[in-house]
Amino acid sequence: MALAKQAGMKYMIITAKHHDGFSMFDSKATDYNIVDATPFKRDILKELSIACQEQGLKFGFYYSQAQDWHHPGGLGNSWDKSFERVSSDEYVYEKALPEVKQLLTEYGPISNFWWDTPREMTKSVVDSLHHITTHYSHGLLQTTVWATIIPEIIKLLKETGQDINRS
Repeated sequence: MALAKQAGMKYMIITAKHHDGFSMFDSKATDYNIVDATPFKRDILKELSIACQEQGLKFGFYYSQAQDWHHPGGLGNSWDKSFERVSSDEYVYEKALPEVKQLLTEYGPISNFWWDTPREMTKSVVDSLHHITTHYSHGLLQTTVWATIIPEIIKLLKETGQDINRS
């Protein structure tokens, strides 16, 4: 991280969980993560968070909160017909919310949280995600890749009090 700082970096945003559902940190919500499911056995996001703090760099996460091809309630796995589906709300409350809370409370100061593909989310789910991010963080910049192209997502986020960044 010292080299990154010397090169002029001001912050780092790294993928905590992408659509495949694999958590790149020591998730308490699933054992499908870098510590429990790989020979690496280290929490690389914790290490990066500490390194960023030591260098005075801001640190944040990208998190795919709607799509999760590993969890039966996560959206996106339409090709595996043997996949026994559950409600997407069940996925959010069992995995996404606990992981987001963990990321916001156990990884030092978090400056950015980049949500991806907020599709097919009920107002209740959006409210829950918004509550957790506002309750456990201060001054958090939240963005979403689809907010700049899907007006109904912008409307839903604004209705729940989200501050939309269109960068």
